[in-house]
Amino acid sequence: MLSFDTQPEVCDAMLLLLNKLTWDASTPHAFERKKGLVQDLKKAMFVGMRIILAHEDISLVGDEHFDRHACAFNDFFDDYTTPIFLKSGEANIYKTISVALKGKEWREAGLVSLLQAIRDTPTTKIELSESLVEVLEVNGSHTIDIEPDNRSIESETSDTVMI
Repeated sequence: MLSFDTQPEVCDAMLLLLNKLTWDASTPHAFERKKGLVQDLKKAMFVGMRIILAHEDISLVGDEHFDRHACAFNDFFDDYTTPIFLKSGEANIYKTISVALKGKEWREAGLVSLLQAIRDTPTTKIELSESLVEVLEVNGSHTIDIEPDNRSIESETSDTVMI
C-alpha cells in the first residue's frame, strides 16, 4: 500500500488498485489497512492529486491467479466496502473510469491500458472546492462500520467517520 508519510505534494497522481482486499475490514490487520488507505486517499485529495483506478476484474475465461483477488466492480458499492463518503458526492473516487485488469490473455491489454491512463493523466493539481474540503474534514476520523449489525469499532482518535 502506498503511504503518504513523506512528501505527497511531489506526486502528480495516486494509483488505487481495486480488488477484494481493497476495502476489506474482516480482521484487525485488514481494518487497520483500510483506515490507512482512507487516510492516504484523503491526503491525496487535499493536495489536489488525481486518483487513477485499476480494477482486478473477474476473467470470463477462467483464472488460476487467485492472488489477484479479482471481484466484480459492483462489489465496491456494497454496504461495508467503500466508505460512504468516497462512493458518492464530492469525494466520489468512482467518478473516473477504472482500468480493468483481467487475467490470462487479457492481462497485457489491461496493463497497456493502465500505462496509457497513467501517461494521459494531467499533471496539474485539482483545485479543491469548499464543499470537498468540508466533506474531507467531516470524515476525518477512524470509526468504520464493518459489521452488518451496524456496530462500529472506534480507533484511538475521537473523531468519527462512517466508512
